[in-house]
Amino acid sequence: MVELPPEKVKNRQPLRFPLPPESVELIEEYLARWQPFWAGPGVPWLFPARHGGHVDGRFLSESIARRARRHVGSPITAHQFRHLAAEIYLREDPNGIGIVSQHLGHRDLNTTRGFYAREQTRIATQRYHEVLTRKRTAATRTRRRKPKGKPA
Repeated sequence: MVELPPEKVKNRQPLRFPLPPESVELIEEYLARWQPFWAGPGVPWLFPARHGGHVDGRFLSESIARRARRHVGSPITAHQFRHLAAEIYLREDPNGIGIVSQHLGHRDLNTTRGFYAREQTRIATQRYHEVLTRKRTAATRTRRRKPKGKPA
């Protein structure tokens, strides 16, 4: 479980995210194998700093962005993962703006709409055209063909 208390969240809404099993496995492996290497035994921080305490969030985000640029060709900060998650979800479910809003911890649905409405509209239009294309294709297949040589 990942929990962010209200004082750590911009809109003072606490966030709580259950982790899927594969994420839990990765974190457990990191804690068993790598975290003690960086920090030594008994340090409570997930990302410990070299000289005590924990790594500053801005530094961690910049580090993620640098590594993303190196490995995937584009920098993405920790905060941008929120936007990426929302975009991926809305591509699958253009009507899922309420789910995205809740997941992101927005108090007001209009906040979510303001950030994601254009992408949602584009995806909804694409889906609309896909439905029409399927219907048109199905109608063409089932249309009766007139016999050759006979007047209509």
